[in-house]
Amino acid sequence: MTPARTLFKISPLCPQLHSTVRAASALVICMALCVALLSSATHAAATDNFVGWGYDNFGQATTLGACAKISSGGQHTLALQSDGTVVAWGAGKINTGTWPELGQAMVPATLGTCTQISAGYAHCMAIQSGGVVVAWGAGKTNQTNGGSTGLEFGQSIVPSTLGTCTQVAAGGAHSLALKSNATVVAWGNNGNGQITVPSTLGTCTQIAAGLYHSAAIKSTGLVIAWGNNGNGQSTVPSTLGTCTQIALGAYHTVALKSTGVVVCWGYNGYGQATVPTTLGVCTQITSGGYHTVAIKNDGSIVAWGAGKTVQTNGGASSLEYGQSIVPSNIGVCSQITAGYYNTVALKANATLVAWGNNDYLQTTFPSNPGLCAAISAGGYHTAALAKDASVSVWGYNFYGQSSVPANLGACVQVKAGFAHTVAIKSGGAVAAWGAGVTSQTNGGTSGLEYGQSIVPVNLGTCKQVSAGGSHTLALKSNLAVTAWGNNGNGQSTVPSNLGNCAEIAAGLYHSVAIKSGGVVVAWGNNSNGQTTVPSTLGNCTRIAAGAYHCAAIKDNGIVACWGYNANGQTTTPASLGVCSAIAAGGYHTVALKENGTVVAWGAGTTSQANGGSTNLEFGQCITPTILASAAEISAGYGHTVALRVSATPCLGDVDGSGEVDSGDVAIVILDFGVCVGCPTDLDESTQVDSADVALVLLFSGTCP
Repeated sequence: MTPARTLFKISPLCPQLHSTVRAASALVICMALCVALLSSATHAAATDNFVGWGYDNFGQATTLGACAKISSGGQHTLALQSDGTVVAWGAGKINTGTWPELGQAMVPATLGTCTQISAGYAHCMAIQSGGVVVAWGAGKTNQTNGGSTGLEFGQSIVPSTLGTCTQVAAGGAHSLALKSNATVVAWGNNGNGQITVPSTLGTCTQIAAGLYHSAAIKSTGLVIAWGNNGNGQSTVPSTLGTCTQIALGAYHTVALKSTGVVVCWGYNGYGQATVPTTLGVCTQITSGGYHTVAIKNDGSIVAWGAGKTVQTNGGASSLEYGQSIVPSNIGVCSQITAGYYNTVALKANATLVAWGNNDYLQTTFPSNPGLCAAISAGGYHTAALAKDASVSVWGYNFYGQSSVPANLGACVQVKAGFAHTVAIKSGGAVAAWGAGVTSQTNGGTSGLEYGQSIVPVNLGTCKQVSAGGSHTLALKSNLAVTAWGNNGNGQSTVPSNLGNCAEIAAGLYHSVAIKSGGVVVAWGNNSNGQTTVPSTLGNCTRIAAGAYHCAAIKDNGIVACWGYNANGQTTTPASLGVCSAIAAGGYHTVALKENGTVVAWGAGTTSQANGGSTNLEFGQCITPTILASAAEISAGYGHTVALRVSATPCLGDVDGSGEVDSGDVAIVILDFGVCVGCPTDLDESTQVDSADVALVLLFSGTCP
């Protein structure tokens, strides 16, 4: 599907301004070049404009940009991005109702922007921008002895009377919150008294939750601990004095004194409570299950306890995963967090480094495609075309569909199919990878090897591609359509009378195209009427193909759908109105309205464990709160992705960061003289020239 783009234009301009900028001299160009070169790092760190939701078992709906805060839990990690959005990865990308997949890495679509995060053993907590606490993962119910998982103690049921908070701490199966009035509230498992807040606690400045114990720093700087004390972890040393930070492990406690000295107590079976004698003054501490980590005042990291070696399956202790082996090239860090068996550090440049156990990919970061120009959602993977024309692919990679060829180079389009990926290079040549690099009878043992990734040698240059279930479509530069791959349902047999076309789309086993005059033609599998184009459809401007259904935008902007409708995917909402883009997933449909809002229908209007009884309810139709306005949409088998834009587009804000800054200057310079019809053509003169440079400089530092 051809991407729908929201362009940040600044015309009509007043005649005086237009004359002024049109007269921009070479001096302006020189100034802009200097700004762009000096601030290239700022542009590279621009906030990611990708948003994904729905089925995320392979991380296909998750990306990671610049981070502000991090928190690692039992087998998962949370990150608070610089724009206030929360990202999670590791165990709990799905909710099976059994450990460790309890939904703890499934960030709620309605979460919005946040200021604080905390990852517990199997649940997560966050504070929304307004101070409201949200929790998810294990503990959405309260069952005797924690139920079948031993973790259902209601720790994710936020008390209705909690009010606004400034800090949260997620423990083994309990939760702590520091209210705006500096008092502490706790809920969840109380088998060891860990949520029985001492009546004399008073006001506090920090809270921490361990596996079965809790602690807080009082406003006076004194540390108080309560809950399990089987190893002395809740017995605060009488000589401790005032502290600025605390961190709790499984059975030990760590404190950072006001002097910068680290003190540990509690269980020490792996040396986690034995502070290195050469540690010196520190600025931050964290504690994992059985290891401790600190940042020294020079920004270097020191770790001790379990994980000083790396052994298969953690060795005899099941704890030796190298979580205490700090990478030698890590450099200066600003923040650290320790999971049960892993460690994560936030570097000074807002990027992350992780080490230790990776059984659930808790130390494998989500992809960072940067600022995207186009996106495409496939079966269980996602592809993106960055502003710099590079391609990123992430998610499921069993067939190599997420392994971008090293020699791919700059591209103008990328599309994700069910298990393969197709791209058009800058010169018009097509490249493909993933399933279908061979052509075997009945698709071979995988049932997917139909040669869909074998690009015909005589294909020539193309302007569009579309990747289906196990076949590929291409719209050539001469507007003729070519198809290859699986033809078991005739999906690769292009009708001989098709003629020139304007758009193409490949479904699971069928194909569809819009002819140059606007007429829609479909072919291939018709088991659910998906290739029987409605006689009343009329001319169309956009087309999309799902697993067994089709969706189109008529020339009046109205959406029409046909084919399989068991999940409501072809029942267009009556109030939808005029749309500019359409996408069809496995069993859901997504539309982009003219005002930039996203509407979705079909499977995924709810989010249920294992997808519910249909195995399709993963919330792919629940548009995230953070997506106020979108520029592009795409639908995968069970997930949805979009490119968001600033809620209030700025004149000259071509990268959608919310203000006109050096990043926009850099982009205009890159497009100068070589880009026709680009968003950087601010005055709509059909070319990016000195006037556009002058405009972006004029509005720099503002959001007019």
